[in-house]
Amino acid sequence: YDLAITARSLEEGEQHEHGTWASDTRPLPGSLRTTQTQVEAIGASCLCLRSDILDPDSVSVAVDTALDTFGRIDLLFNNAGVMPRPATLVDTDENDLRWVYEVNVFGAFNVLKVFAGRMIEQSTPSQIVTTGSENSVCSLAPLMSAYNSAKHAVLGLSGILRMELPEHVGISLFCPGIVKTRLS
Repeated sequence: YDLAITARSLEEGEQHEHGTWASDTRPLPGSLRTTQTQVEAIGASCLCLRSDILDPDSVSVAVDTALDTFGRIDLLFNNAGVMPRPATLVDTDENDLRWVYEVNVFGAFNVLKVFAGRMIEQSTPSQIVTTGSENSVCSLAPLMSAYNSAKHAVLGLSGILRMELPEHVGISLFCPGIVKTRLS
């Protein structure tokens, strides 16, 4: 594949809010440019597009730019998420729940809506793969009520799309178990 990649960090060292339980704007390792260098080193083309899943307009601009550059979309890998502070449902803070849903559900929805529409229009075979979680199938992580329920919602969005999209657009939900990330 030639790639169009999106994120908020175009260059190394950029600061963006990424705090899980408290505000944190320290630069995270990695950037679109770093990934682009690695992709191009193996011979593929890589287009870097700054985008924020919480801003549907930036998602639309990124998709349109990718389409103008490559002519079509073969695959969308839809992957983003945040982890709230551990809590039972009874003890979950309403603001934590809203934040987790904003990123994990509405962010995924924004990306799915824009890409699915463009994939329907292009009328060529394409695939959407969204990252869910093992917790979208069965809630195994204790004290993760907000996260688990958000991932259940992402599972629901994927199921709805599977029923609604024409045959030329495939939909899959990738549900890994525990993944060691900065969020873990």
